[in-house]
Amino acid sequence: MKGLLNVRFYGHDSNGTIALMQLSNLSLDLGNPEIERILKKVYSQMFVVHFTADGHIFNYTFKGNDEDSKGLQQLISEFQIVLKQMPDYTTEENTADGTVYAQYKRDEILPCFLKKQRHGFYINKQQSYKKNIIKSDANATIAKSWIETFDSKEIIEVVSGTKKISEYVKQISLTKVEQPIDNTLDIWRYSGDINNLIEHYKNDSEESYIKKASKEAAKKYIKQNRISLDSLLLSIKGKDPQQLMKIAEYLKLFPDEATKLLPFIKSADYKMAADLIFVLQRAGTVQAQLVLQKIVQDTDYKQVNRIRAIIALGGVKEPSEDTINFLWQIQSKRDSLNDKRLSDTALLNIGRFGKNSPYADEIKAKLSELAQNIPNDSSEKRILLLSMKNADAQYFESDIVDALRSSNPRVRSAAVKALSKLNKESVRDELLPLFTTDEDLEVRQQLAKTLLTIDPNGALMSRARENILKEDDSLVRKNLILYLLKYREKYPENDNILKKLRKIERDKNNQILLIKNGY
Repeated sequence: MKGLLNVRFYGHDSNGTIALMQLSNLSLDLGNPEIERILKKVYSQMFVVHFTADGHIFNYTFKGNDEDSKGLQQLISEFQIVLKQMPDYTTEENTADGTVYAQYKRDEILPCFLKKQRHGFYINKQQSYKKNIIKSDANATIAKSWIETFDSKEIIEVVSGTKKISEYVKQISLTKVEQPIDNTLDIWRYSGDINNLIEHYKNDSEESYIKKASKEAAKKYIKQNRISLDSLLLSIKGKDPQQLMKIAEYLKLFPDEATKLLPFIKSADYKMAADLIFVLQRAGTVQAQLVLQKIVQDTDYKQVNRIRAIIALGGVKEPSEDTINFLWQIQSKRDSLNDKRLSDTALLNIGRFGKNSPYADEIKAKLSELAQNIPNDSSEKRILLLSMKNADAQYFESDIVDALRSSNPRVRSAAVKALSKLNKESVRDELLPLFTTDEDLEVRQQLAKTLLTIDPNGALMSRARENILKEDDSLVRKNLILYLLKYREKYPENDNILKKLRKIERDKNNQILLIKNGY
């Protein structure tokens, strides 16, 4: 992408400087003229950037849907230069990818010349993957008003868990040019209150222009090539995730055709039925959700597919109000064994929408009400606890802690699992009485897992050292080994216990784990 970045420093507020920015003379080379046309329209609009006094960018405001502005936000965040009155300094910077550390070094002879290196992982809790900066180099020349020149190159790797997904190179170059102001641009024509402009932009919640234009282009392509749902279904051969995604995208474009999947799912084998139900989940349209509801309601469908359909409803990104009400309806019906299985599945999946959804408050209130009505020793209480964990364990802390005293070990185990989301001293105190080798095996196994997700205290660590030498179950010992290894610097006594365990450990995998860690 090439273009002219026009900048107008519009004013100041208590937080810093406000700038209006707009790209002009924009050219894109993406190999797809239609996508280039769409992006050019979006990226040529005026936007607002807030700088702190030292140069941190702390806020962006773009017109239209937030999805459309992500690429532009990422571009502008690359030009972030933080100035401090010292030759070398490190600071945190907020970018479109997340928060990252940046190290600056001023030139001793020419203080206006800066070197900048960013390092480590971008911190972004909203993403399921991580971005790691492998190499970063940037050179900038600073003038009185802003940047004179800026050149940077970064190599980024994308990681999911411990697996590297991809690697890419990012290069940015900016050079100040002297030329007359283009009075046709919005940034020079605007003369109103900046707060009114920002409020107007924030209230502009129209559908993403990029998505809308891309949909129209996709529809045009499908019609021109005479692609139909039937032809896509017939093209599935064995395990073919790409083909399944094509069907899901097709159903997003032509949502009314979702009903055509019903007879296919009814007659499909075990694997194909699962794939097609997943396709409906990925499509996620209101029509797809209604089709999933029909599968749940129709007893002619196999029980496993009715359960899958409930799980799919719990997995859609934007559930309709009708879907939420439907899940509650299924949860309330427990007349037969099959009904109870459907009810448990619905209850478990309702919790997924108890956080970060328009229905979160209502769902949490209903789950709290259920906690008062469902017996503490029932199997349904176990499902409720896991649903609470999915929703917001902190909101239900007292209900979850109360379940630790259930006479049903499966309920106690579910309560321990739910508390894995709460890293609090009060939780550590509640878990200690369950941390014995006399406790039920399922509870011991879950407790050993939960300990790895919360910070230790002296009492829990002492109990772990005591129990690990007496524990009969190899899986519990494995997680206790990991627990003692994780905190052996903080608790040096762990070392002697692990040495003792190495002499008596019978499980081959645990022996290997100890050997790999020097025992």
